[in-house]
Amino acid sequence: MLVSSVFSSVFGTLVPGCVYRSQTLTFRSPARVGEAVTGRLEVIRARAMRGKGILVTCSTTISVGMDEHRDRDAFGEGNCNGQFERVCVLGEADVWLPGAMRTTASAGEENATQ
Repeated sequence: MLVSSVFSSVFGTLVPGCVYRSQTLTFRSPARVGEAVTGRLEVIRARAMRGKGILVTCSTTISVGMDEHRDRDAFGEGNCNGQFERVCVLGEADVWLPGAMRTTASAGEENATQ
């Protein structure tokens, strides 16, 4: 559970003023003491909230790099560098950005479709 606090820290540090609304977690493998973990966020959806900012949904992943000499378990996956990692935690997070507004490009696209 401690490793999942990475996401709250990332949102609070990189997106000042955001409100961390919810988080779902699926624990797939333990992260052991002394292992370096990697947290990844990917924006999968952003919705305007009628002039009250934007609600952003992110996929969240925490993984641990795997040593070549250790046995790979069923959760080992290759990353873009060809290295294997063990996925420890998967989930989704909803973050509200109260001061954010839509860009003019997306507002223009919306007007063109109406």
